[in-house]
This record gives sequence, structure tokens and C-alpha cells, in this order.
Amino acid sequence: MENKYIMWFNEIIKLMVSMLNNKFIFEKKIELLSLKTFITTESTNGLLLSKDEKYDIAMSINPKDDEAYIRFVFGHELAHLLFRPINKLKLSGYSATDESFEYTYIQRKSESGRIYGMYLEELICDYIALELTYRSYDKYSRNELKEMVYSIPKQENYFTKENLKLTEQFVSLFGEELKDLDKIDSYPKGDIVAPDNIFLYTISTGDLSLLVNDYDQCMGNGAWKRLNICFDNFFIDNSKVDDKEFIETEFKRFKMLKE
Repeated sequence: MENKYIMWFNEIIKLMVSMLNNKFIFEKKIELLSLKTFITTESTNGLLLSKDEKYDIAMSINPKDDEAYIRFVFGHELAHLLFRPINKLKLSGYSATDESFEYTYIQRKSESGRIYGMYLEELICDYIALELTYRSYDKYSRNELKEMVYSIPKQENYFTKENLKLTEQFVSLFGEELKDLDKIDSYPKGDIVAPDNIFLYTISTGDLSLLVNDYDQCMGNGAWKRLNICFDNFFIDNSKVDDKEFIETEFKRFKMLKE
């Protein structure tokens, strides 16, 4: 692998660590991480693999791709690493409202074995990767970066600007957006007792079950699961208008109930 790719990867790692207050566990994961790279003629893509509490990122890099896009894919895979429980054998983060357990810090597994939240995790990884890329590389404005990233043909059709817009709306339900924060798990000083964004805080610290319980108490038992299932359906196929309308209705209802 060319030294420049190693340099870009290490810069993204360093930036990710600097954007965490609770960085200890993520740093331990980095110690268990190895990077494998391959050259491809397709668009650059990556995959995070975890086994026996060790982690591999496999990157297929197209040298013709924009540097910012390659950095974006690095950031996306590192965001996945942020959400991986360090002990894969331990079922934790139980939520009584829908009887689910933590599968990753975002994905949840019901007692029936169904996993939900996969596409929400993919899109949150995109969301964080865009910010990591913007902060590590000054060639593009945020809007220009989004236009570039989402103009590149990809195998997965859920990486769309429409999905990103909905993801940004989702994150903003729970506080400040990442672009306005220094830290992913930002927590204000002083007498304020809530994180700047409770969702970003809980998914980066492994406490999402707390948010799931609170959300379901507000919206009704199983509401978080239903919302995620609609996310899955719509992000796979943007033509599912009913799912989009349900998501937007839930956003409005949640905002109204919080006020």
C-alpha cells in the first residue's frame, strides 16, 4: 500500500480520537485493528470485519478516486468500529420496552433473533464520515463534499443525498448536529445535565438502550423498533413513500411531545 494511504488513514484515526471525550475504549479497539488494502477499478469501498475481539478493515482502493472520497470511506469504516462492542459474546444494553439487546452500539437484536438498525448504522457512519472528511481535508465545503460523495456510483443504493437529509433530520431530533460540535459525545460544562446531542452521546458510549427506553416511553412501546424498520425499508428503496411519510410523521410527533 502506498504511504499516502497509510497517512490518510492515520490522520482519520487521529481526528476520530480527538473528537471523543470517552476515547479509552475506541483507542483499545484501534490497538486491535489491522488494515488490509487492495487495488480496484471500481469505486473505492471498505468493509469492517471483527473476529475474536480483533478487527480488520479491508479497503479496495481505486487510485483514480478523489482523495476526499477515499478519506470518506476510511472514516465510514472507522465509524463502524466506534459502534462495535468490545466483547462480542456479551449481550448487554437490554431495553425492556421492546425486549431487545445491544448487537452493536446502534443495531439491536430482539429475543426472536431479528436484528434491526442496520441501515441506521450505515447512514450514521456516512454522517460521521462526511464530518471527518471535511475536518481532515479542506478542498471542499460541506455541501461540495456531499455533492462529490453522493455523485459516485456505488453498489448500495441507500447511499443517497435524500437518505442523508433524512438522517440529518433524525440526528437533530436529539440535540445539536455534529457539524456544530467539537466532540461526537459532547457534554456541556456547568449546570446543564444533558449531552449536547443525546443520540450521538449514547451511540458513542454504548448506552443506546437508555435512549430507546426514553423514546419508547414518550412514543409508545416498540416505537423505536418500528421507526428503525421503516428506516430499513425506505433506505433500501427510496420509492417506499409510505415509509417516508411514517418516518416524517414520527419526527413531528416526537418534536411535539418534547415541547
